[in-house]
Amino acid sequence: MSSATTSLAGIGTRGQNMQNAERDFEVHCKHFCDGIPDLKPYGFKMPFKRNKDGGVIVKEVHMLLPHELFAQLYLHRAHDFAKFFGTSARRSAYWTSLSDTDWFKGHPGRTLLETKPHMVCPVSLHGDDIACKRGLAPLSALVLSIASPATWDSFDGILALFCLILKLLLPDSIEFAYAVVTWSLNAMADGHWPTVDAWGRPLSDHFRRAMAGSWLCPFDGEGLRAYLSDM
Repeated sequence: MSSATTSLAGIGTRGQNMQNAERDFEVHCKHFCDGIPDLKPYGFKMPFKRNKDGGVIVKEVHMLLPHELFAQLYLHRAHDFAKFFGTSARRSAYWTSLSDTDWFKGHPGRTLLETKPHMVCPVSLHGDDIACKRGLAPLSALVLSIASPATWDSFDGILALFCLILKLLLPDSIEFAYAVVTWSLNAMADGHWPTVDAWGRPLSDHFRRAMAGSWLCPFDGEGLRAYLSDM
């Protein structure tokens, strides 16, 4: 088992306030980002239930963006990129194996998948709850992650994106996170760095503004893309 898997499994079990899964996940993200100079958790605002009285409080949460993981692993960790998103040969073999399925025939990116399957990385989205504790009281936290069905064969093939304590979520809280995930996955499908944020606003981060509109993963005179896959 890798050190990254061990770190992720220990979320919400460390320090004086052991229930702080969000804090532990942010630390986990920062450790994962070490050695990749331009990869950092993305902060955005979400509404939560206030623990004391059940009111509403808005807090900043942090997520590793799928398209930034995609781009930065490609640029700085070629071995990890191949592990998570496959080699050209594995990507081609994966899409070819699905070419006779109804799902593939209806895929909006079918033309590219048939002509240049090696240029498209298949990804799938996962949401799972994990158990943690506050004192002796069990809590559940949601961990959202992505993996490539072309390469996934263990927990070490999953890229975790963010973690939230379920009991603190309001009915529409998770929609804010899904908006960010959708925006990021659309950037992967397009193959380019976004030019605006998830809500159509100008990008606030200097590095993200500088990269806007350029290929995420320049390859073969174009750029790699990533499509959601049936799994």
